[in-house]
Amino acid sequence: MKNELMDKERGAFEAWYVADAQAQGFPNMTADYMASIREGDGYGDERHMLNGKWDGWQAARATKNTASFEAFESWAASVRLSPAGFTHGRMIWQAAQDAHHEGWQPIETAPLHKRVMVWREDGGVWFAQLTYAHDLDESLDEEDEPAWFSACDRHDGDEAPTHWKPEPAGPAIDHAAK
Repeated sequence: MKNELMDKERGAFEAWYVADAQAQGFPNMTADYMASIREGDGYGDERHMLNGKWDGWQAARATKNTASFEAFESWAASVRLSPAGFTHGRMIWQAAQDAHHEGWQPIETAPLHKRVMVWREDGGVWFAQLTYAHDLDESLDEEDEPAWFSACDRHDGDEAPTHWKPEPAGPAIDHAAK
């Protein structure tokens, strides 16, 4: 059972890592590549950043049900978390805490046909809209339920966001200063 849970966590981490890497312009980062570089419980000695993010992911998951940062710090110390793992774990843990604060609302209250910021614990923050597939692609002649769509993906089931908040306004630009 413990190995199944770890495999599920590893899969969720790798899906998040691949999506993040692709969003940052690394289209060759794939699930197959991630699986090919696994070494034991990590990703090899030379991949410090990736191992740090994996350590951080595990730290954040181990303490996700506590609002106490001290609990996160205590757990990190007990497992001798690497400095990179601590940094990434703190960011992931904080994002999970922030999802319950700062204007985040339950996904069931999201507007239809409007781009918003969305969040899911294992996916982080991204932009998407709740709409019908045939509204995005007129060649689809189907009566479907609304689904979440980002710039390049449909997010259903376990991939669907759990929270949303309005898209922030862009920065104010002083055109007179130009």
